[in-house]
Amino acid sequence: MGLAANGQAGVANVLDIMRGGLDPAVLGLGHASVHELSRDDLVIPPGFELTLGADPAAA
Repeated sequence: MGLAANGQAGVANVLDIMRGGLDPAVLGLGHASVHELSRDDLVIPPGFELTLGADPAAA
């Protein structure tokens, strides 16, 4: 969306916004870095997971 709206500057703006939201989210989970995140930090609704290579129609 940033690219279509404002070219390279729009992409840079979108990335800045994403970075600005990521740090507080990681800190809010009690971690100092994204490297500390684990699967336990995710909330995955039932039926949302998809196994790579599996046939989604078979689920």
